Amino acid sequence: MSCPALHDMRDDVFAFPKRKFGFILFRCTYNDDDKWSRFMSYLNIHTRSRLEEAGVGELFERLDWNV
Repeated sequence: MSCPALHDMRDDVFAFPKRKFGFILFRCTYNDDDKWSRFMSYLNIHTRSRLEEAGVGELFERLDWNV
């Protein structure tokens, strides 16, 4: 599966060596750190997988989750 917008984003991100991209995540509760850890692991695994499927797996190294 290829996504032209992701390829354009990859080109933009890699045009600047220090540039990162990402999303802001809001953690609304701190009751269960283990559950949060599992969620972040799930999010990273599936995000990497989807980027690789789209042919832009190298974007993952520039991904910044701002929590």
